[in-house]
Amino acid sequence: MSSHEHREANTPSETSLSAAEPATRPSGKFTPGPWRAEWIRPDKAKGHTFDPTCSTLGESPGYGVVRLADIPDPLDEEAEANARLIATAPALAALARRVAAHFAGTDAPLGLAAAALLAEIDD
Repeated sequence: MSSHEHREANTPSETSLSAAEPATRPSGKFTPGPWRAEWIRPDKAKGHTFDPTCSTLGESPGYGVVRLADIPDPLDEEAEANARLIATAPALAALARRVAAHFAGTDAPLGLAAAALLAEIDD
């Protein structure tokens, strides 16, 4: 028997989540995705004196490319991982919206957790 055969008739299945809205739908309160992580390194030949920084960049309507977060860190691998994590924020927020909508009206822990996360994002 598959795990789907054990579900109650009124319990939503995971498969209906895949047909939901695009993963980068903006909430209206933050820069729409996609975002990306990019290293900004000094060019000593041009006289740059700043430290290398891993930045998270997005594109804002009316402003073009904007720097959303700068992560200066002497540990390159950690800074880049942090910037990549931040860059996934729009997609993660959209996924939380899809999960919350999917489980709306139920007391499913995943749906409640997604709704609580969205309350923090949209606060």
